[in-house]
Amino acid sequence: MGGTHEQEASTEEEEVPLFQENMANKVAEMNTSLCANIPAELIMSYHPYGKQIETEKMKGSGLDRGCLIKVRYGKKEHNFVQGQVQAWAVKTSNPFFQYKPERNPSAYQKVDGLGEKAVYLAYQRQLLVLKERVMYSMVPPSTGKLSDNGKEIKDLAIAMAKHYKL
Repeated sequence: MGGTHEQEASTEEEEVPLFQENMANKVAEMNTSLCANIPAELIMSYHPYGKQIETEKMKGSGLDRGCLIKVRYGKKEHNFVQGQVQAWAVKTSNPFFQYKPERNPSAYQKVDGLGEKAVYLAYQRQLLVLKERVMYSMVPPSTGKLSDNGKEIKDLAIAMAKHYKL
């Protein structure tokens, strides 16, 4: 009888690292996909004065962490606006616990129609989308609330998420 319980326990212990490894692989694939499929035309439509778009992979602990997006306005090294896209595995049951649109609607804005749940963080100009235990972050290149053509950066973040089919 004791053998059955020990077998069940070891099976559960083996499943947790396997699940974590599968999630890590899924997130790495998602980050690679996010970087490979940057919606350059969409981003440039919000930055009509931009000359070119560049991407740079973010690395951390040897893992793929998404990428930086730069819209360059000229030849000088400092003449650009920057954003980023990335994904990570969710490790809590309620990853949006601190972002409550009903508590502070100007800071935390609920976004319908994306993933299982989505919140736009106005002060950070960041869209967080939860889908299948993976959190996606869209931070469009910008220097403020509005883009070069007067459109809201929030709209660009939502359009980017839709481009990625979140």
